[in-house]
Amino acid sequence: MLPTNLIKYALSERTVLTVKRGDISMEPTDVIVNAANEHLRDGIGVTGAIYKRAGPVYADACSRCPKINSKGWCLQSGQAIVLPSGDLPSHCVIATVGPIFDEKDETESKKTLFSCYRECLLLAAKKNHRSIAFPALSCGVYGYPIQKAARIAIEAVQKFSSDLNEIVFVLWDDLVFCAWIQEIESNKHLKRLTD
Repeated sequence: MLPTNLIKYALSERTVLTVKRGDISMEPTDVIVNAANEHLRDGIGVTGAIYKRAGPVYADACSRCPKINSKGWCLQSGQAIVLPSGDLPSHCVIATVGPIFDEKDETESKKTLFSCYRECLLLAAKKNHRSIAFPALSCGVYGYPIQKAARIAIEAVQKFSSDLNEIVFVLWDDLVFCAWIQEIESNKHLKRLTD
């Protein structure tokens, strides 16, 4: 086990990357990212925690999202949408639908997961937000291998974070936390700021 629950890195001269253990629904960043399902319905894990803390304003906004197909979906994998935060400490929630990992088509899974991070970062910047908190997208019930997901997440934030001051990964357990730290520590372009 690592000796701390929070580690910071310099992503650029003006952007800090923070990795911490915790509950994303309590994170006071401008934006919290929800690892949503296609219907934007309540669920388990991150989605359940966000729904519970955000309250009826968030739930109502999700239920009123326009449907994009006959299945009743509001979003496809790789897309993102801005929603009100309700009772959360953030200014808004960006919901994104990660891919269900498919080892037979790993290239497509990788592209879709990368798109989730990219779309969230671009939406946050477009709305002039300065900080964003991510969970480990697709690493729960969607089955994405944690180390591979960490690599994609870090690659995306390195490419699309220039308009933000802080990017936070709020991770739920030691295994995921350690995978993210291992990926970041192996990246020669990221400098650790705290012990």
